[in-house]
Amino acid sequence: MNLAGASLWIVNDSDIKNGSFKIPSNVKCINRKCFSRLHNLTQITIPRNVEIIEREAFISCRNLISCKIENPNCILKQDIFFNCENLQEIILPNNLKEIPNNIFCFCSKLQTINLPSTVEEIGNCAFQECTSLEKLIIPDRVHEITEEMFADCKKLKLHWRGRIYTYDDLKEYHVFR
Repeated sequence: MNLAGASLWIVNDSDIKNGSFKIPSNVKCINRKCFSRLHNLTQITIPRNVEIIEREAFISCRNLISCKIENPNCILKQDIFFNCENLQEIILPNNLKEIPNNIFCFCSKLQTINLPSTVEEIGNCAFQECTSLEKLIIPDRVHEITEEMFADCKKLKLHWRGRIYTYDDLKEYHVFR
């Protein structure tokens, strides 16, 4: 583990105990690629002291199954869980306003996710190739949904503003406002 001040820079597979890693209580920032490509990490709880998770923090952690983010105001950057193909459960911050670009791209085992009602924007390719995702309730605050957000989510039924949209609806119309 490489820790500098309030920033967690690098975690190695040897730092993982019983599939998990305990983030120190002084950490405020999980830096870019901090947990990238760890094979032994299967679950993690990100404590309230963490204020920001930088880009690609967990990229290609292919055995990561679950993640809980406890700080309701934690800021999430793009690509955090990109290619975490076995991710099945994620608990997002309660006050999250944006689902960043590519955050769950290629998380093919992700079946359900609860978006906080505070979400206003969903980034491009946020759920691309989440091929197991079957249902997603989009908060009314979101201004538009596009095909690119959910590319190749063929099982998906989107619930938004009193309507249900299928993947085929997205392919046909490309954008809903």
